[in-house]
Amino acid sequence: LTVLDRYCTPQMLAYGYALSDSGVYRAPPPGSLQAARAAVDRLPITEQPEVFGLSPNADIAFQLAEASAIIANLASIQPRETPVGGAGVLTPDRIVLNFVQRTLDSLPRPLVQADGKASLFDVDDSGRMHPMSTVLSQEIVRFNRLLATIRSTLGDVDLAVKGLVVMSMQLEAIYSSILADQVPAAWTKEAYPSMMPLSVWIQDLHKRITALRHWLEHGAAEHNCFWLAGIFFPQGFLTAVLQTFARKYNVPIDSLSFSFEVLRVPKSELKSPPADGVFIDGLFLEGAHWDAEAGVLAAARPGVMFSEFPVVHFLPRQHHTPDAHDYACPVYRTPARRGVLSTTGHSTNFLLALQLPSKVDPNTWTLSGVALLTQPPGGLGS
Repeated sequence: LTVLDRYCTPQMLAYGYALSDSGVYRAPPPGSLQAARAAVDRLPITEQPEVFGLSPNADIAFQLAEASAIIANLASIQPRETPVGGAGVLTPDRIVLNFVQRTLDSLPRPLVQADGKASLFDVDDSGRMHPMSTVLSQEIVRFNRLLATIRSTLGDVDLAVKGLVVMSMQLEAIYSSILADQVPAAWTKEAYPSMMPLSVWIQDLHKRITALRHWLEHGAAEHNCFWLAGIFFPQGFLTAVLQTFARKYNVPIDSLSFSFEVLRVPKSELKSPPADGVFIDGLFLEGAHWDAEAGVLAAARPGVMFSEFPVVHFLPRQHHTPDAHDYACPVYRTPARRGVLSTTGHSTNFLLALQLPSKVDPNTWTLSGVALLTQPPGGLGS
């Protein structure tokens, strides 16, 4: 609808109506059919991103995606034997065994509630645990299940490569995924959405476990800022923030929604958590640039695909009405920007719309595809 608004307008009947910021694309002049055809023939043969409202970076992103796909196809047909200093070859079996040993040696130990801060999981007089503690306990179960799956499957792969057990179809799939630097399907079934290659995914997993262990040992009250990407089920976390506010002020949770404030201070200068709500970091802005001085969205810088976004204060408010001039920026877990509805009724990718101040029509950012991501394309989070 936002795209149609630019074309289905009475202004289209005016001579010289610009369809793009540069003015290259304009409504054809009044006249004969031949004159209209001549105007179309003068347009660039290859459509520029601006005709769709996108920034020039969109063309760079497209070319990068095409190049990555070609490289991935070429890598998939390469021989699996890698020369090692002329003294032999590093066989696929040795590559897999090295990965298995290295991963198992460094795999974090399971999270245990008993190691947590005293009274963290206590219940009140009504038998209710603090909402944030409930989320933490659920996160512990999910991450421990994932760690157990990784540990057991890698152990089986190690035995299968050594010929001590039969190489099943599942183990062979894991074997192939390791060689291709892809997260095995057996792990993604138990894991969070991610588009990272396996080597980066393992590092990201370590960061998530470290962040969760800090939360477990120190509690939410001493957690100045939460890394949203590091949470297995962020929708549950955000609901817990609303529930905490609802219990504190004895208001219905269904009357609450988030307001947002982009902070001007870095995470390192936050000395304590907010009185209400939470500070969130680890977001990445794609399709635009955040003007920290003016506190508004600005056009993307040339060649900059995405940038780190400042810390945001998620503050629950009752019967909150967003400013109509703000841009409802969608927040996605991965750069794919697509997902399916899970059994909980939540999207597996979309989290929420974060209201951001803008000096221009919010439709400008909708056309540009501006979004916030919890994971940057191909890299680690904050």
